[in-house]
Amino acid sequence: MSRGAVVAVALVMASLVAGPATAAPSPLRGPEPTTVETTDTPGTIERSFVIGLTPATPGSVEVRLTLAIPDAVSELTVTLPANVSVTRLDGFRATDDGYEWTGTDTPTLTYDLPANQTTTGGRLDGRYAFVDVGEWTIVPTPRAGLSYARPPNRP
Repeated sequence: MSRGAVVAVALVMASLVAGPATAAPSPLRGPEPTTVETTDTPGTIERSFVIGLTPATPGSVEVRLTLAIPDAVSELTVTLPANVSVTRLDGFRATDDGYEWTGTDTPTLTYDLPANQTTTGGRLDGRYAFVDVGEWTIVPTPRAGLSYARPPNRP
């Protein structure tokens, strides 16, 4: 591995540890998942992603997305990337448009996110951009699209 690639991997790993991510005791299958909270303002939809290693399933990580939904929201649908596999729904039901919130206080979606992803094009064509080696992994930041509605009498 070239010196530039080592520095790039070190920077990526450091950026995964820095910022709002924190380690928490693992409620998932792997050791010490990382939690990434994206909002904390009252009256907003709060998203929390918990990422855990899956030693029994190499090549992927388990992601648990938990939402805190304010009273001002009456409907909500979550869309996930096409390459994930949903393993558990709590407070959601699957629809053609994504996963529709059923009204529970803290709905949760759990899914497997592929870790082993290669690049396409350029001089690094076919090399790993993200990888799971068993004891550790480098994965893309989990994403989830949200669409929601408020009751007609609320702004």
